[in-house]
Amino acid sequence: MNLSIKNRIAFISTLSVAVLSLLVFIAIYQSLKILSYSEIDEKLEFEATKHYNELLFEKDTVYFAYPEELLEREHLEIEVYPIYIELVNTEGKLLVKSDNLKSESIVNQTFKDPEKIFNTSASDKPLRQIQVELIKNDKDYGQLAIAVSIEDTQAVLQNLKQNLIAIYPILLLITFFGSRFISKITIRPLTKVADTVGIISAKNLNLRVKEIKGNDELSVLSRSINKFLDRIHESIEKEKQFTSNASHQLRTPLTAIKGNLEVLIRKKRTPEEYEETIEESIERIDRMNVALDNLLILARFDEDAKHLNKEEFDLIDLINFKIKLYKISIKEKKLKVRVNNQLKSLVIESNLHFFKIILDNLVSNAVKYSLPNQIISIDVFEKNTEILLSISNTGGDLKEEELHSIFEVFYRSKNTTEKGHGIGLALASKAAKLMGYSITVAVDQQTTFTLHIPKQQ
Repeated sequence: MNLSIKNRIAFISTLSVAVLSLLVFIAIYQSLKILSYSEIDEKLEFEATKHYNELLFEKDTVYFAYPEELLEREHLEIEVYPIYIELVNTEGKLLVKSDNLKSESIVNQTFKDPEKIFNTSASDKPLRQIQVELIKNDKDYGQLAIAVSIEDTQAVLQNLKQNLIAIYPILLLITFFGSRFISKITIRPLTKVADTVGIISAKNLNLRVKEIKGNDELSVLSRSINKFLDRIHESIEKEKQFTSNASHQLRTPLTAIKGNLEVLIRKKRTPEEYEETIEESIERIDRMNVALDNLLILARFDEDAKHLNKEEFDLIDLINFKIKLYKISIKEKKLKVRVNNQLKSLVIESNLHFFKIILDNLVSNAVKYSLPNQIISIDVFEKNTEILLSISNTGGDLKEEELHSIFEVFYRSKNTTEKGHGIGLALASKAAKLMGYSITVAVDQQTTFTLHIPKQQ
């Protein structure tokens, strides 16, 4: 059954009201019926007790001590609340009967219970009757039947039943259309959300659904959809950024390689010229591979940060290990690396993978941009609530006005002649932020990069 949300809500509401109101109507009818009959039964029991006490029991018969009682108006007329009385012996022979019964008989000859109240009829009129078996000194004298009319009671009950039956479908119709109208108003914000989501595409990902105030399900849904759109927008922007970055890094070397190869095939060259061009192309391809690896690391940072595991390691040992990796470059430029630390070892708890990225880029930059025969200083010390790791080198010609841009992707100083891609410091900066660290840079006679590590880390 393919129903809209409005009709489904209306249908479920109507079904619930149908069951509930049916139970309520039955309860009302039965309660009134029981109450009405209980009042009649009390009157019958009173009359039965009163008339039983007026009976005189003799050897083989029983009769009323005051027979004129039967001449009272309530026994003679068939009016409101008339009382019908009939007395028979054990053989079923009539002994006494009120005149309002006329030719009718109300005694049930098959009656066996000592006392029972039940419904019967006389002259096509409904009666409520009590029948008492007359036993005195263990001797059975016959039966006494007393009845009252319940015509008015049954008329009231019948009228109530008809009214409830008539009201029932009207109530269900009102419930259905009322629920449908209310549900339409209730889901109107949801319809607006759906309309907004329907027009969002890659061209207008900045659109957001109007958040619904409050803490109900619709407000939670609107906020969740906006957060979902934020994540999609962020992912697409990262994809665009990665594509742009990759294009930027690949286009120049590919153009250069293509140009070299085109020049190479225009005429025959010497083996040395072929070898020189091929080596230059291989070098450019290697640089492209390094650039792509760094771009992939940069693109995966946010996803890797969701699983940021920490472990303990010795910071001094890690620094010494990184220095050994650049031993060849250090010897070629005749550099000296001086590590100044307050302690021989310093154990910290951090993410080793991200920390290696930071340290590798800072050390490699210091070695790459240092002037020959200079000193690279690496200082590790504690200050207030931080552990500071500073790496200083002479060279690089970095200007004060460039400091706010050096952590941007692909930024390259205009004064440098060193080869690079402008990705390393961006990687180090992002890795530091993901771990709650920060990197500062100062330029004086030396260029100093300082990694700030909170002690609680």
